[in-house]
Amino acid sequence: MANADFSPSEWSFGDLLEQVRLRPSMFLGSTDFRGYVDYLLSTFDLMLRGGATWIDFEFGESILVTSDAAIAVNLAREAFRQDKVFQFPRQTRTQLGIWPSVNGVCLFALSESCRIDLQDGETRAELIFHRGELISYEQSNSKTDTPECQFEFVPDWDIFTDRACPIESIRSRTRLLAGFHPGITFRVRSESGMTEFRFDDGLLEVFRQLTVFSPSLHEPVVIDEFDPERDLRVRAVFGTRYRSGTELTSFVNRRRTVDGGTHERGFTDTLRWFRKRFHADADQRESIVIGIRALLAIDSPNVMFEGAVKNRVITPAYRERARTLTRRGIETWLADRPEEFKLPHTIPGETFPDPLW
Repeated sequence: MANADFSPSEWSFGDLLEQVRLRPSMFLGSTDFRGYVDYLLSTFDLMLRGGATWIDFEFGESILVTSDAAIAVNLAREAFRQDKVFQFPRQTRTQLGIWPSVNGVCLFALSESCRIDLQDGETRAELIFHRGELISYEQSNSKTDTPECQFEFVPDWDIFTDRACPIESIRSRTRLLAGFHPGITFRVRSESGMTEFRFDDGLLEVFRQLTVFSPSLHEPVVIDEFDPERDLRVRAVFGTRYRSGTELTSFVNRRRTVDGGTHERGFTDTLRWFRKRFHADADQRESIVIGIRALLAIDSPNVMFEGAVKNRVITPAYRERARTLTRRGIETWLADRPEEFKLPHTIPGETFPDPLW
C-alpha cells in the first residue's frame, strides 16, 4: 500500500501533487509491479481512516472502490479550493476521518483520471481529477442517511512501468490487510468472480492459514504491545515447529519489508532466546530439529528506510524497542498460559533471564 510515513508539513497541496508526479518512487517505493499494487490499494487506507466496516474493490479497465467510510467532506473542500498548506499533524495521524493524506495524494497524482463521490449522511461532494489536477468540484445534499464513498480511477501509464497485475496478487494483499484489520470485510471482484475476506482474530487467522501444513508445536504466541513514548506498536504471531531455521515475514505500516531491518533484528534476538528456552531438551536429541515461523507487524509514523524502494528499515532505536516489546508480549502470553510450562519439551520452573539477549 502507498507509504504514509512521509509527512511534509509546509508544502502547499499543489506543490505536493507536483512532487508526487515528478518523484513517484519517493512516495510509493517504486513504479514497477510492487508500487503499482500499492497504488491500486491506496484507497483502502483512506477508507479505513474514515471508519469503514466494509470495502469493495472491483478490478477492470477502471478501478472502482466503494465503502461505508465517513470521509471529511468539509476538509476536502478547504484543501482543494483554498489550496491550504498540507498538514498531517502527529496527534491526528491515527485518527479516523483525517483526509487527505499522502495516500490520497498518490491516488490523485498518479491517476490519468479519478472521480471521488463522498457522502457523510448530510453532505455530498463529487470531485474529478485529471493527472492530479482538480477539474471539477460539486457539493449538494447527501442522497443517503448513512456514510458512503466511492473512488473510480484509471492509472496513468506514463508513470507505471508494469501493466500486468494478476488479480491473485490483489487478493493476496487484501487477505493480509484483512488480517491487519480484524472485523473489517474486504471484497475483491473481477471477471473471475468475487472473493471475500474477514478475519475476527486478525493476524492469528492469517498465521494459521500459512501454517496449515506445518502447525506449531504449541498454541501460537500472539503479541500486541504499544510504546506510547515512541508511538510504536508491535504485533506478532509465531510458533515453533519441527523444521530448521526461522521463517519470518515482516511488515512496517502494512507494507512488506522484504530486506528486513532493525525491527526484524530486535524481534529475532528474542526469538532465539525463546527457541532455546522452550526446546532446550529437544536440541540435545539429534533426531529433532526445531525452527520458528513468525509474522511481525510494526506500526509507527517515525520509520527510516534505506533507499527509495523502502524494502529495509534502518531506524536505529527499533532493534532495542522490538526486543523489549516482544519480551513483554511473551511474558504476558506465558503468564496467561501456565500449562505450556508443563509440556515435556520445556524446562519446568525456568524463569526469564535478565537480560534475554
